[in-house]
Amino acid sequence: MSKITYTIEERDQRLAELSSTKRNFLIENLKRGKKTAFANVLAHQKSKGIQDEASLEEIERTMEWELLDIVDSGYVNPETPCECGRSLRYQYIVQNQNTNQIKKFGIVHFEEHVGFPPHIIKAIKLGFTAIDYELDELLNKISCGDYGYEEIEYFPQDFDVPLDILNHKDNEIPLLQRQRERLKRVRQQFEQHSLKKRFEKRPHGGLLQFQEKRTQNTLPFSKSTYKAKLNPNITNWTQETYADYSIILIQSGITSVNEICEILVAEYGANSQRYSTGRYAIFSDILLSLSPFFSSGNLTKTIEPGMRDVRVYFKDDI
Repeated sequence: MSKITYTIEERDQRLAELSSTKRNFLIENLKRGKKTAFANVLAHQKSKGIQDEASLEEIERTMEWELLDIVDSGYVNPETPCECGRSLRYQYIVQNQNTNQIKKFGIVHFEEHVGFPPHIIKAIKLGFTAIDYELDELLNKISCGDYGYEEIEYFPQDFDVPLDILNHKDNEIPLLQRQRERLKRVRQQFEQHSLKKRFEKRPHGGLLQFQEKRTQNTLPFSKSTYKAKLNPNITNWTQETYADYSIILIQSGITSVNEICEILVAEYGANSQRYSTGRYAIFSDILLSLSPFFSSGNLTKTIEPGMRDVRVYFKDDI
């Protein structure tokens, strides 16, 4: 996927079109990201400085400084000058941790005013540029309506979703691609851990039980008779229960996970909580419970555009 980048003017225009809440979140996120990038470059330099050409004195000098703030005046403004007197739009404010001295300057004068070696300045600028690109990515995703929250809905209710990702969702800001990829990795680890625990408890259950059930029911149930196969008095919904009930419904010809959710909630007392998108919270529980059958090849699935629904089939039914 090609990277979307904007000019400063295009970025300003897109920010101006947002609500003040979204705009403030993105601006504060930009500042926080650049402060982190600044600190990371200096910390990395200290940890590997002996291997670089920089002297120990240069390394120690870089570690003296902290980026306090980034002021965006909106235009080149004499009220936000560089140490050299030049008017700036973007003013970087740093503080010396040993002397408490504060300096204010533009991005081009880091080296001149704080004495950083050139390769440190280069690394800091690259870090700042990467943060600007992330802002461009978010602005583009907002304009396209591509928020990526479906990745969060894969997780069970009691799963601790990373705070930075929840902050994006709570402020109606899209997830960055790197956040989505992190969620996928975390979800894979979570699924593997959950399956391991499940099969440790029932080493001869799971797939064997499923295969026996599939053999006994070689012909799909009709939609009018699946109720006879299900216990209407379930009080403790586990991953195994979700799998067993879902498989019977799939055998009866109900392939939509959204429809399976509706049936389990309306007729069998499953958790009725919904996300802000309207999707049932148990949607992710059902998919997680079926994951070993996807892995084994007994079941297969198709995902509708925008993750609006998932349809599940027996491998030999398609």
